[in-house]
Amino acid sequence: MDRAATGVPTEGQAEKVIAQLREALGTRELIGQAKGILMVTRGVDSEAAWAVLSQASQDSNVKVARLSRAICSLVAGESPDSDDPALRAAHQLLRGTPAGVTRDELAKKRDERAEARDHAAEFVAGEGSESVAEDTASD
Repeated sequence: MDRAATGVPTEGQAEKVIAQLREALGTRELIGQAKGILMVTRGVDSEAAWAVLSQASQDSNVKVARLSRAICSLVAGESPDSDDPALRAAHQLLRGTPAGVTRDELAKKRDERAEARDHAAEFVAGEGSESVAEDTASD
């Protein structure tokens, strides 16, 4: 029986699908890194970072994965081809970030924001438990 008739892919088709899946996984990771960079540099959440990234992709007519690769390259200190439209779009997205900001500096900013959130959560939790203690003491 013919494989096409049974829906079973040929070896070549299967290899092509596997290669496409591997590329998709790598692209997803790259886009995630670019979103993280935008979250830190712009102080936005994941959804807003995606909105900024996808809008810049449309505005510059550059695929999101290519733009993400350019963002990651700039932050890593690599100097890709300056005539690349993806690089120009990446520069525009990171314009608010001083040139030469390293991953360590971005990580430090992220950690500082996380620490501030943790302190705020501890403060709120501490206030809540104090009010419960006061209510219990007055009973």
